Amino acid sequence: MLTVAGWVLPCAIARAHIVLSADPLRPARPPIEPMTINGIQDVIVGRDVEESVSWMLQARSADPDYQLTDNEERRMSHHLRCVAAARDPLMGLLQAAVGAAPWVAKYGTESDFGLGDAADPYVRSCRAECLLALLILHAEGGPVDFIDADRLEVLRGGADAEPRLCEQIRAVSAELAGP
Repeated sequence: MLTVAGWVLPCAIARAHIVLSADPLRPARPPIEPMTINGIQDVIVGRDVEESVSWMLQARSADPDYQLTDNEERRMSHHLRCVAAARDPLMGLLQAAVGAAPWVAKYGTESDFGLGDAADPYVRSCRAECLLALLILHAEGGPVDFIDADRLEVLRGGADAEPRLCEQIRAVSAELAGP
């Protein structure tokens, strides 16, 4: 017998009906973007792309409570490879988007967009976030929910600032996606 809140229950019923609920504030599956962003940071500082992909997937698989689905694994790998392969057009698009938003320079927030010295961990982290966001926004047309609204608004304007670069990024993404 088990006593719960003053009730005496047979153990079989208690085991069947007492379930700890998941944290209601967390999604059912954790987001994959933070791991992808970490992988992009490694590429920014010069680590080999395939080594970064391997490290990124191994780091996530080390979590005993969470296994990546095949789709998540493919998506993370594709994003990392795309950002590495389309680094120049993505950086050009980032610079164009920031240049089209005068308030960024006015308030000195270029580092929030990853513009500056990549040796600075904050700048590098912001650059990785922005490059991934640009890829998702302008190559995939997908939603971006890992960046604040102010930066997201600036990054969305990148397509208007440099449509040619968006086309280059889409081409790289399509090529890496394969048949």
